[in-house]
Parts: sequence; structure tokens; C-alpha cells
Amino acid sequence: MNDITTRRALLLVNPKARRGQESIAPVVERLEAGGLRVGVETFEALPEIARDIVRLRHRADLVIVCGGDGSVSSAAVAVMESGLPMGIIPMGTANDLARTLEI
Repeated sequence: MNDITTRRALLLVNPKARRGQESIAPVVERLEAGGLRVGVETFEALPEIARDIVRLRHRADLVIVCGGDGSVSSAAVAVMESGLPMGIIPMGTANDLARTLEI
């Protein structure tokens, strides 16, 4: 794929989520194999995720949140305001939303 058609994914990782210290390399590899150019950002506190989305929204065509329910909730409003689609990689403890959506 050339750069004109390659979609850019902003992958936001919460290292404090239950599985947040696991390697995300397999996730990135699969996304890239699917034709996405992936930029990875970690955040230390939940309010940072919304700031990261606002700050980096022009560099992405979609946002993928790797974390639990708190991470997804913290990202949701900023993602809606950005107009970007959002994906979820469940890495938290309960992952209630992901379970409900059967992700």
C-alpha cells in the first residue's frame, strides 16, 4: 500500500491495566499486516488519554484503546469529539464493555 491509502492508527496503551505490561508487539504486527500504520502512545493517568487523543487526532484515522473499562471511558468523549472511529483491545481486569460487546 502507498502512503495515500494507508490508514493511520493511534494505539493508546495503559501500562497500569491488568495486562498493560504485556507486549503489544503481536497486536501491532497484526494491525500492520492488515494495512494500518500504527503509532503507539502510552499514558500514565486516565486524564492523559483524552489529551493524547486531542493532541494527536490529526496524525490518525482511527484510535485503538488498549486497557480496561476506565481507559475506554476516559477515551470515549475525546474520540467522539475527534470524529475518529475507536477500537478496543481489552487489557483490563473486568473488561465489562468488551464482554458486553463480545470483543
